[in-house]
Formats: sequence, C-alpha cells, structure tokens
Amino acid sequence: MRGRVVVWAACLVVLSACFKELPTVPGGTSGTSGETGAPTGGSEEGVSSTGVVGSTQVSGSSDVDVPTTGADEGPPEDGLFACYAEFCEVWEPPSCTQGCALDAAGRCLFEQMRDRAHRRADVRVCGDTCERTAIAVRGGGTDEVERQTASELGDELADYRDLKKCVLREPEFFAGCIDTLTAECVDMMKWFKSCGDLPFVCGG
Repeated sequence: MRGRVVVWAACLVVLSACFKELPTVPGGTSGTSGETGAPTGGSEEGVSSTGVVGSTQVSGSSDVDVPTTGADEGPPEDGLFACYAEFCEVWEPPSCTQGCALDAAGRCLFEQMRDRAHRRADVRVCGDTCERTAIAVRGGGTDEVERQTASELGDELADYRDLKKCVLREPEFFAGCIDTLTAECVDMMKWFKSCGDLPFVCGG
C-alpha cells in the first residue's frame, strides 16, 4: 500500500512539471500586435508616411489652400469699371452707312479726349453680342488713357478683358470729330496711336 502512494506521488510531481512547460497564449485581440496590443492596420491616429501624427490623408500634394504672404492679389475683376466713376453717358457709335450724326454722349466722349480731362467715358459696340469699353483719360496734359472691355449680359458685365494703356491721337483729331463725325471717328481703334498691356493699379 505504501508503495502505491509513493508511485502516485511521483506521478503528480511529473504532471505538475509538464503543465509548467506548456506555452502561454499571447494576449490581445485579432488585428493587434502581440507585444503592444496596438492595431496593425487601418488606424486613424497613426503616423502617416509624411510623418504627420493624427492624419491618414496627408500627402505630398495636399488640397488644402495655404495663404501666401506678401503675394500680389491681382486686380479686381471689374477693374476700371469700379475705379472710376462714369462721367459721360454710354456712347453707341453709329454705323455711318447712311451718314453720321453725333449725339450728346458722343460729344461728351470726344470732348474729354480732346481736352485730356481726367474722366471716364464708356463706349458700347454691338454685333451678335454687345461689348462695353471703359476709357479713363489720365488728365494732367498727358496723352495716356487706360481702357478695358467687358461683355454686356443684360444689365451685368462679364468676361472682363485685360487692362490696356493707350496713347491718344492729337487733340485736333477729336476736335475735328466734334465738328464733323466721319467713319474714322466712330472706329475706336483709330483714337489711339498705340496700346499695350498694363498691370492694374486702381487710380494709378
């Protein structure tokens, strides 16, 4: 009987040693690292490839608009039409196919260009569509004017063209147009000696 007890005791010792050698099961849930328990993918708070913490959508070509400091903002869309008050009524040059007659709006326009007065006058030319050109005479005896053209859509202006700086023809030309309106007088491109692009400066 005593021998059986000794045998059973020995077996218990062996079994106990076997259980101590069994491998332990790693902690954590599926999709996590066995060492830290951190998610292995799909994290919203991970570090992106650009090194920015807390964002998984930051890339080298971000769509976020970053304001620039000290950059030129460019001219307002309506340019001359906003910078100078209109002095004369809008003039619509006649076709002159059956003779030309100068109305009050045309006389006002030619007087400003003749006298080099610092004022703005507008011209409307219509074909399939209508375009309106603002002409701002610089005044002070200079021959320079600024002009800008836009499309008319009902009572609105759209499709603003680039600002131009032009040099007026001699005052005698415009004085002659006031006396006798000719086909050359109603051709706006004949009013200038030259024109070129001009960076926009309101009132400059």
